[in-house]
Amino acid sequence: MAVEPSKLLQHLLNEHLLETPQAFGLRMRDVASGERSLLLLTQSQLKPGCDLCLGVLNWQGNGSGDLLEPQVDLPPRQQRLSGCLPVLAMACKTTWPALLSNTPQLQEDALSMGYLYLFWLVAPATARPVYAKLALLNRQLQCGLRVTRRLRNFAERVHIKEFLLGADQFFITLSQRQLQQICGSGSESNACFLEIIIEGERAEL
Repeated sequence: MAVEPSKLLQHLLNEHLLETPQAFGLRMRDVASGERSLLLLTQSQLKPGCDLCLGVLNWQGNGSGDLLEPQVDLPPRQQRLSGCLPVLAMACKTTWPALLSNTPQLQEDALSMGYLYLFWLVAPATARPVYAKLALLNRQLQCGLRVTRRLRNFAERVHIKEFLLGADQFFITLSQRQLQQICGSGSESNACFLEIIIEGERAEL
């Protein structure tokens, strides 16, 4: 069932924050423009072919009343978040052939080509583009990659032709080797941090 943009936060609070014996609840925090957030990513979290939400950042906006659509039907204790934009930090482990095919064979593709890792931010549509800085850091918080990307409308899909032609403004794309270089070597080399700084609508690529 599709989630209405104005009820995305309600959906997340009701369906995805509670922890069960089988799964951890989503991490959620309030953030202001320019505030730094670090989300731990372990490679074992990523299941091939599945989009994973690493956390939710409730961005307080930039004071412009016409930029965000209010979030509605929130529980009484979360009413203060009605004016925030819920931003989901997403990751996916896939392969190039899987992106091009309706019947992906991920394990076979990965053996021959290696996995492909995608990172992006999604949120309800805004009246004007909103930008954020995304960075991948190693366990010593040293930066391996930093870029500026647009928040993507969670209700829309990016056309694969735009993605392949490099016109996309939404994703970080890393090869398996590139991610491993950021994670480094050693017993803790399967993990890194995704750093997110939401800048607002004035940032430029």
